Amino acid sequence: MVVKSHNLLSALPAPLRSRAEIIPNGVDDKVFTPLGRTDARSKLGWTESQPIVLFNTGVNVHNRIMRVVKNLPLAQATMTELRKSHPVAKLEMLSFTPQADVALKMTAADCLLVTSIHEGSPNIVKEAMACNLPVVTVPCGDVEERLAGVQPGSVAAYDAAQLATSIRQVLERGGRSNGRDELVRQGLTACAVAAQLGRLYDRLRREASFAGAG
Repeated sequence: MVVKSHNLLSALPAPLRSRAEIIPNGVDDKVFTPLGRTDARSKLGWTESQPIVLFNTGVNVHNRIMRVVKNLPLAQATMTELRKSHPVAKLEMLSFTPQADVALKMTAADCLLVTSIHEGSPNIVKEAMACNLPVVTVPCGDVEERLAGVQPGSVAAYDAAQLATSIRQVLERGGRSNGRDELVRQGLTACAVAAQLGRLYDRLRREASFAGAG
């Protein structure tokens, strides 16, 4: 059995935990790759100076269930706080967005904001890492483990003022993160994860063959 994060492993019945492996989804680092910010903004029609914060709604923003899980109200409250110092800051929402367009927006944006109540190993965070986009997030899923060595960006409490302060720090520092290097170090590119799954399946096949022979 494969689960994506430690919190999902902990949710399993005790007899199953010893039989489970933690293997997060990998990221296609050929699609999600750092590009030129100026060119990306030009393609999107975004001005150079406007602070842009990305937020993944998962599905259509009017879907009530996903609004609850992704915690859109907290994201909106965070932006209200952020606009006290950055009046024209914009929350750019991703919903059913093709991968290539997500990668382009990650190149052009200043920060990814995550406010989810529940997550496993959120792909959007790893995709942002692959694009060297700073991430400000609440402590959901495995984000603390993924972002432990990534700067700028931070893990903050479920509090709009604290999240806004973290985004301000990203904006004031400017530039990109070292997320891609960390993603590679953690073995979370699509190729690295596929290889890890391959080794797991080979081991399980050998164990099953040995048990059958016995």
